[in-house]
Amino acid sequence: MQEKAPELSETARELGARISELRGRQRRVSLCTGLAMALVAVLVWLGAECAADWWVELPWLARLACFGVGVGGAGALAWGFGVRPFREPLADDTLALMVERALPAFRSRFIVTVQLARGEAGSSALVRALVAETTALALTQKFDRVVRTERLRLWAKIAGASLLCASGLAVVGGEDTWPLVGRAFLSAQPVPRKTKIAN
Repeated sequence: MQEKAPELSETARELGARISELRGRQRRVSLCTGLAMALVAVLVWLGAECAADWWVELPWLARLACFGVGVGGAGALAWGFGVRPFREPLADDTLALMVERALPAFRSRFIVTVQLARGEAGSSALVRALVAETTALALTQKFDRVVRTERLRLWAKIAGASLLCASGLAVVGGEDTWPLVGRAFLSAQPVPRKTKIAN
């Protein structure tokens, strides 16, 4: 297990608050991205399986295999891109490096300040002066640029489009939709057919 870095000194309280805010934002963005990706995977699986089942009436074992692939794939996406990053928050130094990359005005000052403003070292006059200078510069910067949200926005749009498409297909399918969805979740109900043969 990775050893936790010492807490920032009291003089760096403002910078610590910035880092904590970035950490929370990074966790939320990761979680929402993973959930959006999982939602798309579930809708694609349901759409493909319901269509295939309607045409060829998939046997139960085939539906079980499709269920495992669909739900397992969605779960893997949710875990890998959402839940795991949410449960394993980034370290202060990693977040400080993200700040440096997104906000070049700091010119390595942010990461250096974070590393020096820990434990006993954070109480020296030189470090206090550096913290004050970095804090003043931080007040002029837009920290919302640090945590990238492009991937979240992309997957949110894909998820929204997928939901609209799935809703449209459900409306077109009418009363046949829910039995097919139930079969995708391994129910034993028969495939709905427009033409029924009476004995």
